[in-house]
Amino acid sequence: MSEDKVKILLSNGYLWNVSGLADYFFKIYSQPDFVEEYNIVRKKYIMNTLMFLTELNALSSLKVYPSKANFALVELKDRTSFDFYLDLLVDSGVYVRDCSDKIGLEGEFVRIASRTFKVNLWGSQSDRKLWIRYKIWNNLPPYIRPFLYFFYRYILRFGFLDGFIFHFYHGFVYYLIIDSFYMELKKSGLKK
Repeated sequence: MSEDKVKILLSNGYLWNVSGLADYFFKIYSQPDFVEEYNIVRKKYIMNTLMFLTELNALSSLKVYPSKANFALVELKDRTSFDFYLDLLVDSGVYVRDCSDKIGLEGEFVRIASRTFKVNLWGSQSDRKLWIRYKIWNNLPPYIRPFLYFFYRYILRFGFLDGFIFHFYHGFVYYLIIDSFYMELKKSGLKK
């Protein structure tokens, strides 16, 4: 690389290594506005997580082990709670992870993530994505979703400029596999 390009990168404060990236984040974290906004958002998520844990504790078929993170470790006491777990995952869009592969956990455990209660179309980008997922995507019939998403991604978002194979596998086949797995679980009575 020429010395002129290195000087330009250094004058802007960016160099392609970890130190440049760390410097960028340290500049953000040192801004007083960022710290104030971060604390407001952090407290909101803590309150949402506490409310979430309180509501989960009210369910008798679950034993909740709270954490300091934005999730709870939950022991499923009976088979009907497994249906609850899948309903959370599929219908409500709550992130649920099976913890059967974790060492030291005897029984059926899942990790359930907390999130905000309201989903707003006019909020942040993540709120818009959640709104689309809950209000539109989850209400579409299975096996139609992969076709619609591929059309959106390949045609409407000009994916044909990137090539067919990537968008076909990531935008169609991937979601077709997910819908197939979902239908298989639904057909088998939502059993493991």
